[in-house]
Amino acid sequence: MNENKSQNETMTQNKTETISSHKSNSEKFKTMFVFQFKLFLDALRDLVLSPLSITAALVDIAIKRDEKNSYFELLMALGRRSDQMINLFGEEKESDPHKLDDLRNQIQGVFNKANTSGKLSDKDRDSLEKSLNKMSNHKDDD
Repeated sequence: MNENKSQNETMTQNKTETISSHKSNSEKFKTMFVFQFKLFLDALRDLVLSPLSITAALVDIAIKRDEKNSYFELLMALGRRSDQMINLFGEEKESDPHKLDDLRNQIQGVFNKANTSGKLSDKDRDSLEKSLNKMSNHKDDD
């Protein structure tokens, strides 16, 4: 009887380890997917900013805009802001409502809650809309 009990405990322990390993692997996959998405956004931003920066600098030179009102400096500020928002390597800093990670976590929380309950409540829908609006309106805060 003790042998059966020992076997059952071993089987339970193995199942627990398998579940823990599965969660760990799914977390690794999720982290890798988020990183790849951020790399894509970062590369896309760079592709857009490169020709814009050349154009902005040339326009600044041609119309002799001062440093304070420079199109190039405005573009640099936009680049810094987008870099903070993308947060490619997940640096832990103070919470920023426009940081991609924070917005993703808010949206994921709404979907997890909806998945658990089987429906999306009006409150959850409002929360989701608010998060998505923050992403689309982040430029207004600069």
